[in-house]
Amino acid sequence: MTDIVTFTSTSTDPYERGAEYGAAHAPQVAATVAAYHRLWGFLDPDADLGEAGRLALASIRAQAPRAADEIAGLADGSGRTPEEIASLNARTEVLGLVAPRIAVTECSTVVFSRPGRAPIATQTWDWYPAMRANWMVWTFPTASGGRITTLTEYGVLAKIGVNDAGLGVMLNMLHHEADEQAPGQERIGFPVHVLLRTLLEDCSSVAEARDLVASLSFSASSALTVVDHGGDAASLETFPEGVGEVKPEDGLLVRTNHFVSAEGEAGCQAGVVDDNSWVRRDHLVGTLTAAPPSYAADVHAAMTHHDPAGPICRHALHPDDPELVDTATLATVTLDVENGELSVLRGGPCQE
Repeated sequence: MTDIVTFTSTSTDPYERGAEYGAAHAPQVAATVAAYHRLWGFLDPDADLGEAGRLALASIRAQAPRAADEIAGLADGSGRTPEEIASLNARTEVLGLVAPRIAVTECSTVVFSRPGRAPIATQTWDWYPAMRANWMVWTFPTASGGRITTLTEYGVLAKIGVNDAGLGVMLNMLHHEADEQAPGQERIGFPVHVLLRTLLEDCSSVAEARDLVASLSFSASSALTVVDHGGDAASLETFPEGVGEVKPEDGLLVRTNHFVSAEGEAGCQAGVVDDNSWVRRDHLVGTLTAAPPSYAADVHAAMTHHDPAGPICRHALHPDDPELVDTATLATVTLDVENGELSVLRGGPCQE
């Protein structure tokens, strides 16, 4: 991880921690804000991004006051507005407002657990190549005396991460027909990136994570894959109409970008453009069922898959083109839930 930007915060107070982080990364936070405004404006030139920021901030203040305090500090430290930082932390939900039916060609996740062995948990994080410099690894202490490490975008409180209490979280984007909101009735539910941070701060087991997720309401769909040091794992599919759950089969849990649970499957929008999500999942399930992995490297080998119909290891078609509709694997992340650590490979698993 020597070529990955890392930062360790010192404060346990949310506002002070945010201000410290924001001051240390002001140019990078500004670049990330600008990149998302370009993306949202490209997808919907008529989008009211100011209103989206206000909706995001109001949602976070009402539902996650601790996160709201940290966002306020981050805004002050980086010289941005609280609405801009709130928008970054609700970027999935804002994306749902401006482009609820955008094609999803990103992120593949695998958990494998068997008795007597530490669980294997790894995922590719695929996103826009124009944002390939807009992420880093952040470690920070919590008020309760714990430690969290997360790969995240600048200004975002958490994404893929692990805590020292033995819980890891991973993320895949989903799309459901209920994500589309009627004009004039737009809302932002509990932002998924704020939820990832909350899970890491407040939970030490899959059971606790399941209970927390079930208590919340969402406006955009996501798959939260959680794994704990005891080997328990689940993929919690959140969407505006509820929460579905996908459990491991024979210790293997594979997650891509379509609904698998009975609760969400009927409204799944992943196949609007193509079936790449099914191609990726079928490849991983077939490969890892036939040869169960012993190490994360075995999963990475299965993820080194470049089938044009559904590549898991994605390479930008035009890496120097600023066009924002292309996607690529920006990082491959492996969680060590027993020790509360993560490792990151810049780019796809084929570079290991």
